[in-house]
Amino acid sequence: MKGCGATLNGQPIKTTSADDLEQAMVLASLPVGVSNKNDPAIERFVRVLPHVQTVQRTGSAALNLCYVAAGRIEAFWSTNLKPWDMAAGVVIVREAGGQVSQIDGAVFQVAEPDLLSSNGASIHGQLAQLLVD
Repeated sequence: MKGCGATLNGQPIKTTSADDLEQAMVLASLPVGVSNKNDPAIERFVRVLPHVQTVQRTGSAALNLCYVAAGRIEAFWSTNLKPWDMAAGVVIVREAGGQVSQIDGAVFQVAEPDLLSSNGASIHGQLAQLLVD
């Protein structure tokens, strides 16, 4: 709930304090069936890969956002989400001290299909720059 902090099983959670992109673990959601190496989603994935510890592809935006909030990963991005995929998770990330924007760093809009969430450290801006280059 907005303004109440974020919890997991009744215990407070918070994002990591990591600010070194090279040590960051990040997750990305790619569109179902994406296979063309010239697809923008694949290009972003490959562009970020050399700058972080690891990039993994997963399938649940809600779970990924909760992982950011709980400090299990430093960041998550996607460009193909629906409002119901991200609305609750965005509140949880923010309540845990994280940051949420569009992938280019612009103000987050729940009706837009893209999202970048992070621990709120300098990693956020660095990833936003890599994702739009």
